[in-house]
Amino acid sequence: SLLPRPWYFQGLVGGISAAIFAGLGVIVDDVWGAFVRCTGLRVEVNALAHRVLRIVWRIVVVLAVVLAPFLGVGWQAQVARYVGVAEPSWWYPILSLVVAVLVFLLLAGLWALVTELTRWLTSSVAKRRVQDRIARVVAVVLTAVAVLVIGDQVIWRGMVLIAQRQADLANAGALPGLVAPASPSP
Repeated sequence: SLLPRPWYFQGLVGGISAAIFAGLGVIVDDVWGAFVRCTGLRVEVNALAHRVLRIVWRIVVVLAVVLAPFLGVGWQAQVARYVGVAEPSWWYPILSLVVAVLVFLLLAGLWALVTELTRWLTSSVAKRRVQDRIARVVAVVLTAVAVLVIGDQVIWRGMVLIAQRQADLANAGALPGLVAPASPSP
């Protein structure tokens, strides 16, 4: 949405975005690792250079995560002025960052739980003398079904409810001289 968001909703969006990109990073790392194993590619980097690159990368990521809400508050203020609502206060980026980190940690914990569930299912099915590949497929399918059901019934419906409440709040307060849109009469 291009409308100004409250700090907690901005934090929710930021945490979900961070989790999505962290997951994409894991997938890219796995694909790259498979490529390296299949091709026998070897890249050697000096140990000191490797350490320095890892430290620099971590610093860049932390700075981006911490600075993004502070840079975004200017945009939020501009949009708030444009639509005639109160501008975000000085604590907006801090609180949205805290919420984003908490949401990210929650989603990362859920990811770890799902990964552990998949491992447990794989080992449980494999103990029954089933081939390892079949056990992995069964475990992944069972885990995917569980995640999809929980995602649909709990997470998705909860997010829709939050979005609906936000829309209701926005719709309740129209600017002077404006009328809320309505469905056309038949």
